[in-house]
Amino acid sequence: MKKIMFSIIRAIRGEAKYFLIPIIIAAATYIIFNIFFVLSYVPSESMEPLIPQDTLILSKKATGDINRGDIIIFYSEEENKTLVKRVIGIGGDHISIINDNYTVNDEVPHETYAVGKTEQQGINKYIVPDNCYFVMGDNRENSEDSRFFKNPYISEGQIKGKVIYNISVNGDWYIHDVS
Repeated sequence: MKKIMFSIIRAIRGEAKYFLIPIIIAAATYIIFNIFFVLSYVPSESMEPLIPQDTLILSKKATGDINRGDIIIFYSEEENKTLVKRVIGIGGDHISIINDNYTVNDEVPHETYAVGKTEQQGINKYIVPDNCYFVMGDNRENSEDSRFFKNPYISEGQIKGKVIYNISVNGDWYIHDVS
């Protein structure tokens, strides 16, 4: 009886490697992916046309190398959800929004990606604090962003990642580099 038990254990141990190795590889891949990347969903049209509504986006985890023009994923405590927006201003920048136009450090930015009017009535001036960002959606008329937040600045601690790809899920599968 003892010999039979040892034979069964040896057989199971021999077969186990065929099941355990793929499980270990999958677990290691999952852990490594989550250390370096963030996968998110964009439910709104605020980043159209570059990132369409109902799109998945792949981001690399934020490492402090965020610049003007980058698209970031961040958690908004005010909105109580994760948002995706483009960085318009970085720490120390002076942003002026006058009627439907804006400047950064007294210069009009060259933006090929933005659509719609900046839409904020009156004269609004912002000085972005160090380690913070001012953000807007590319679809300016359909975006709740820094222009409308009570606290218009996104701190480094709120940022989850910097978008590098969007992945269409609307029937036509494609991957588009947005970095």
